[in-house]
Amino acid sequence: MCMFAWAGPPEPIRNESHVFATRPELMARQLCAKKIKGMNQSEKGIMDAQSQCKMVSVQAEQIESVGFSDTSHTLFIKFRNAPGLSFEKVPRFRFEGLMAAPRKDAYFRTFIQNQFLSKPNGPA
Repeated sequence: MCMFAWAGPPEPIRNESHVFATRPELMARQLCAKKIKGMNQSEKGIMDAQSQCKMVSVQAEQIESVGFSDTSHTLFIKFRNAPGLSFEKVPRFRFEGLMAAPRKDAYFRTFIQNQFLSKPNGPA
């Protein structure tokens, strides 16, 4: 005999942005949203995707910092001993996976490098 009535599935635990995110990534996303919100439409079009988002420094041997633009789905990676690259049409979950990965260099090599079209970054 069961003593408890089933009330349905539990509500998922969410943070203030309604996605599971690491704290540095969440702070970078909030900063990007504030910058973009204050712009008019023509300024948004002129402003390039990399300057919209703050690059977040990461603990990795080869990667110095990472940024992501939600508007263009572009992932920006600045390397320690090589020019930076931007990767086009990257889903947000790949960026979040990179930020959460304990070995960011390995995650990059496995899931990002040679998987998305890349272009050299301009001076950052």
